[in-house]
Amino acid sequence: MATVKKTYKCGIFKPTKYKEGLLEKEYNKVQEYTQLQDYEFLEITQNIKKQIYSATIQAIGKYSKPIYNKDYPMFLRNDTFKFEVSKTKHFDYWFRCPVKGKRGGIWLPVKTYNIDLTNCKLKDSKIVKKKSKKNRIYYELQLTVEKEFQPINTSNVLAIDLGERNMAVTVSTANNIPKFWGKDIRGIRRKYNYIRKHLGEKKLLKKIRDIGGKEKKIVKQRLEEIASEIVSLAVASNCAICVGDLKGIRNSAKGKGRRFNRVVSNMPYYELTQMLEYKAHWEGISVMKIPEGYTSKTCSRCGSLNTSRPSQARFKCKDCGLDFFSADANGCRNILKRSFSYIGNDGVFVDKPKTNQELEATSKI
Repeated sequence: MATVKKTYKCGIFKPTKYKEGLLEKEYNKVQEYTQLQDYEFLEITQNIKKQIYSATIQAIGKYSKPIYNKDYPMFLRNDTFKFEVSKTKHFDYWFRCPVKGKRGGIWLPVKTYNIDLTNCKLKDSKIVKKKSKKNRIYYELQLTVEKEFQPINTSNVLAIDLGERNMAVTVSTANNIPKFWGKDIRGIRRKYNYIRKHLGEKKLLKKIRDIGGKEKKIVKQRLEEIASEIVSLAVASNCAICVGDLKGIRNSAKGKGRRFNRVVSNMPYYELTQMLEYKAHWEGISVMKIPEGYTSKTCSRCGSLNTSRPSQARFKCKDCGLDFFSADANGCRNILKRSFSYIGNDGVFVDKPKTNQELEATSKI
């Protein structure tokens, strides 16, 4: 049985001074130990090791490598901590953190969005140190849970075409009207590329690194929103999801100019696909990657390849006369039609596509 993981970010909220001191001591010792894992510091490392909870040492060995001059997460083995839903006057969630010198660990209140732990198992998690916008230092529990992926029965299909103009275009059998997502991401990328160019002229390398991190956070947050909205749409319309497989898209951009190549290379297609997959699986929605070959060149109305692209956004068919139609929506409808060859009689995606004879017998078009 396949499983799916999800990570919740939980702020550890205002512990008592005693508990905060124990947590801070454990976290700092983890930093010292992680950065000194070297034969040259063997004696010092062994001394620090005695001051850290033993199971935390094992988790560090499993996940970390020596990193110098950089904070590293404090990893927690799944059988050494607890996370409970306990409705109290001020808090809904409590976390028991293992620390050296306190038998049973310390219970800490955490604040987060609603968490559904039904049929979930706690997995190895971690604590990281964060800084708020007001420069207040606080600790965050990044709680990872896992549950079995049990696909639900779906009666419709939602096709997704990933592109450079629109991050995603969706069309479903429930509603054949295309919907466009994430056009603003291209604008975000263009804005920060412009800023980097001018900072580079002034040789302000530190600022270039800083805005790179800011851009990454903004784009990731926007991708999370798009993925959540698309999955919510699939759940509401009882759709399985098929998404175009963009393997080799970077190579396809070669020869189309430096600007177009930069745009395609910077678009986070893989990241969005991963988000869609785990969010859909968490809701029991099946996801299938469909080969995209010729979907951008084929007319979705008549199936002709006698087509042209007068511009990046415009698609024109010379046989049936389809014109002034969104090229992205045309490709998405082709992905939707192609997905029917990957759907079995029970409505479940299969790896092997159907033959033409089988399609003719069970065509949904």
